Amino acid sequence: VCMIPDYVSRDGRAKAIFRLGGDEFAAVVDEVDMEKVGEIAQKLIDMIKEPYFISNHELDISCCIGISTYMNDNVPVDTLLKYSDIALYEAKRVHGAYKFYEFSHSSMYLNEIKIEKELRKAIKRNQIEVYLQSLVDTDERILGVQALVRWLHPEYGELEPGQFLHIAQKTDQIILLGNYVLRRALMHLKKIHEAGHRDLFIMISCTAKEFYHPGFVSTIKSALNEIGIDPGYLKINLEDRFSFQAAQNALAIIKELNELGVRFAVNGFESAYPAFAFLQQMPKDTMIKLNKAYVQNIVTDKRNRSFLMALMDIITMWDLDVIISGIETEEQKQLLDSRRCILQGYHFNIPKPLERYLEDLGQGA
Repeated sequence: VCMIPDYVSRDGRAKAIFRLGGDEFAAVVDEVDMEKVGEIAQKLIDMIKEPYFISNHELDISCCIGISTYMNDNVPVDTLLKYSDIALYEAKRVHGAYKFYEFSHSSMYLNEIKIEKELRKAIKRNQIEVYLQSLVDTDERILGVQALVRWLHPEYGELEPGQFLHIAQKTDQIILLGNYVLRRALMHLKKIHEAGHRDLFIMISCTAKEFYHPGFVSTIKSALNEIGIDPGYLKINLEDRFSFQAAQNALAIIKELNELGVRFAVNGFESAYPAFAFLQQMPKDTMIKLNKAYVQNIVTDKRNRSFLMALMDIITMWDLDVIISGIETEEQKQLLDSRRCILQGYHFNIPKPLERYLEDLGQGA
């Protein structure tokens, strides 16, 4: 970080360099040719990517650059910085890239930029919380818990994953957030075990970006070791739209963790042949998770009900466990009473913070 101004000044066309905070800098460049501005940005990116060693360890460093331009002195500095910020947000979608501000980006990204910046601070400010929701059998005995992230935002209140996770996934913040949720969830499970419920497991959700991150396996292992949780109590749910394109890489990661005792659940089963082919190579203790879309009409729609039952027959034939989420009524639950499955949904309980969940467990809820 200390060397960034030196890198920027090497080009000689930077009139001023400012540190905005953390690892963000702003530079004013006296150049009207947009192509040359792009060349300056790419040259800076290439310089920062040069090998850098500390104690014989090579560091992998990259940067992203957002560029805004002005043709006269009537544009306020704070407006230029805002435009650069919007362009930077777009550039972060690709490692080591630069982007020019485009007016069409403004309405789309301004709110997302605000959320992204606040999300960076949310973990440090203890605004991210992990709620728990039961996973039960058809007799409503609790088998485990699902970890569900919530952002207790000081202005917007309690935010659910759909309101901010897609923003985190556009940058590496999803890695930081995922690591935090993993450790928080395991600490919750430890307290559940200490409260006498030692047979319960915990399931965390994982996006493709987290799963394929180079440090994924080591992060899981170190979290389990440091918090003192047996790997057999951790289930990892591969989220909807999970990519099976790099199937062999995925299977190698899954095998390594599965050999420790970690089990996996696959979501998004509707992706047809690629998912079926992938599942045939998965460990035998893999679970299949079917979401709310599969059950919301099973009471009133016979075809929908028949499809779900046929799908469950296939999963059972493969000797895999099936988890069905989104159970909201007693009628839905009764239709599944005779099946071998794990159930989840508001019919059994709503997601709750640890303290309230422990109270429910103590009351037999």
